[in-house]
Amino acid sequence: MATLLDYLRHNLATFDEEPFNSLDAAILSQAVMVRGFGVVPSLENHRDHPKFPAAPAHFSDLLRAEYFDTMFTGLDPAALKENLFALAASPRFRTLAIQDYCSVFDQDDEVQFAAITYRWKNQFAFIAYRGTDTSRTGWKENFNLLYHDAIPSQKKAAWYLETCAPLLPQRLYVGGHSKGGNLAEYAALTAPAAVADRIEGVWLFDDPGFKEQLFSPEDYAPWTERMVKVVPQNSMVGMILESHAPLVAVPSSARGIGEHSVFTWEVEPLDATPTSASELANVQAASKPTTEADSSAPQAATTTAPNTSRAAASTVPDAPARPKGHPLLDYGSWQFSTLPALPEPTRQFHENLSTLIAHYDEAARKEAVDALFRTLDASDAESSLDLFESLPRSLAILGSAARNADNRDLGTLLGVGAHFAGITASASAAQAVKGVASARKGLRETGRAISHGLSEAALTAQAVGLVVGEMLEESRVAAKGNHDEIAPDQSSAPKTPPNDAG
Repeated sequence: MATLLDYLRHNLATFDEEPFNSLDAAILSQAVMVRGFGVVPSLENHRDHPKFPAAPAHFSDLLRAEYFDTMFTGLDPAALKENLFALAASPRFRTLAIQDYCSVFDQDDEVQFAAITYRWKNQFAFIAYRGTDTSRTGWKENFNLLYHDAIPSQKKAAWYLETCAPLLPQRLYVGGHSKGGNLAEYAALTAPAAVADRIEGVWLFDDPGFKEQLFSPEDYAPWTERMVKVVPQNSMVGMILESHAPLVAVPSSARGIGEHSVFTWEVEPLDATPTSASELANVQAASKPTTEADSSAPQAATTTAPNTSRAAASTVPDAPARPKGHPLLDYGSWQFSTLPALPEPTRQFHENLSTLIAHYDEAARKEAVDALFRTLDASDAESSLDLFESLPRSLAILGSAARNADNRDLGTLLGVGAHFAGITASASAAQAVKGVASARKGLRETGRAISHGLSEAALTAQAVGLVVGEMLEESRVAAKGNHDEIAPDQSSAPKTPPNDAG
């Protein structure tokens, strides 16, 4: 199975040669997880000196071993490190300008926010929002989504987009992973029209969504072909809250919370992908425009991003069309592998969670969230990563939390857990009854089909019998007629020559 890191290693086309695509968006949604303070110039610098900003950074500038211990955050820091090295080596990404770094962390206000802009010349810019780090503050802010219309990071995301837009090329892309996707979604949906109209693509990678009814389907109508939510097949994070963005599911090589990492999602190369410098040179040579002096030279087909009026043309020859379920996923020499539909268990998990959350008002949700984090504070976990390190470690943390936590908090959490278990059991029972009914219906239909088949077979046998009978009768009549035409003495007398002996 190919992954994003395989794409990074093998796609050598620059953005002048192949347009920005969904895999690029996924990769940069992870690059923003690398802490760039002191290396990437700040948004403040660019805003205050728009004509003479500080020189942008590049991925190679982030390769500083002395920072590695704290540079990579999130659930998969090892993959982030590998991603950074691949970006610095890639001819597609190594000259990408990195700028407008903004990071805010406030424990008291429960804010963990960061964003970076990646710019290609004056052609386009991708604004990437950071997902959740490993801090308690970051995770607490996530859970605050359950009862807040807008968390502080969402407001900062909207401010960042509106502030950056006048400083950037006309063509804008926006995206993020997990909470970063949520921030991208919020910023796009609340952007002023002058900014929103410039955004050609918004990628949401397994983001959790919003409190119910915060946005309506009508709010998403202008974004139908410019926004897509991509989740792994057994998504948990991406199925927690509500979103009306078009959704596409992709296979993952991991299971459980491991599927949340985009580095486990399956991608596939299309037939025309150049995988070496020589192949790339051949593609580039083949794509040069035909001149009058060489009118016989073949023209290479080109591909463009969905908005062909402003998108740069690709010199990679057209590959066979492989629709992925959304315009933002349907182009590029590599694409996400996609599933025909969201798996039923994943859809049911979302419905069960929605039922649970709807049962509690905002005050009860806040009480449950506060109880959860007070309980985790009572455990011996040092960071959120400890919860996902291994099953024994997770059980040990839960055990220490149960021993040290306040009984009222434990009672609150057990009540929520019991309610969710009841919802899940009811849904499973309903599915079982539906399955039995479907099986009965299937048996009835099978019985009717068998009965119909037997009737058809009987009629067919009868018809065959009649035809065979008619054929036999015709043969008998024909044989009798032929016999009457032959003289008796000629039918049996031997034919001997005349006796001339006298």
